[in-house]
Amino acid sequence: MISAASDSSYLHALLNHSKDGLALLDPQGNIRLANQALASFYGHDAPDALAGANLSVLLNMEDSQTLFSQVTEELDRNGVYRGEVSGSGENGRTLHMEVHLNRLEDGDVLLLVQDITRRKRAEKTIYYHAFYDSLTGLSNRAQLIDRMKLAIKRRRFSPDQRFALLLMDLDRFKVINESLGYTIGDKLLKKVAKRLVDIVKQQDTVARFGGDEFAILIDDNLDDVDIHTLMERINAELTRTFIIDDHEIYTSV
Repeated sequence: MISAASDSSYLHALLNHSKDGLALLDPQGNIRLANQALASFYGHDAPDALAGANLSVLLNMEDSQTLFSQVTEELDRNGVYRGEVSGSGENGRTLHMEVHLNRLEDGDVLLLVQDITRRKRAEKTIYYHAFYDSLTGLSNRAQLIDRMKLAIKRRRFSPDQRFALLLMDLDRFKVINESLGYTIGDKLLKKVAKRLVDIVKQQDTVARFGGDEFAILIDDNLDDVDIHTLMERINAELTRTFIIDDHEIYTSV
């Protein structure tokens, strides 16, 4: 718990010179004072537009009542709260915000809001490139291996739990690339990926293992007959003609 600033001019200077969103709230969570940075988050020209707004509305929290109750309970219990929330900002764009709340001695609350939207987008991009194939959008080798480790771990605890791993590569892919060009080859890989995704169940993992190699992790306790039936269906689907830029392309796995 921190002491309220006795000098109101100092508080105004702090509010107006901070690049982070700052506000002083009354004990019920309504805004008394806000700075320009916080107003700008929400597309307002002046902080006065936020006067009287409640914290739950301000943060535009998903399931706001439940989360707001959790925030206020922790604030009452510890005098501080720190967490991340998502809401709608200027022009309806999604904002990711880190929120800090401190209860002052007089019962008011100091709010600090940091816009971490760019950081979250960067983290999402890094995660995507780490675990997904950029061409097909399928899982990549790293994510497939992670999910295989989980399947193996589950089987250690439940020996009856079965899974299957199917590995396949396209026939004639090198010939297709060399005769029709890499652009056609890339489009073929995308279409193959889509057919594979359409065949399996949502919980199964379809991955591009590299080049023209694909893998499917079936973590659904299927028996051998089911697996062979699936393999036959995959063969049948991938031997159907692919039409790409007026070219009829035939392949198999």
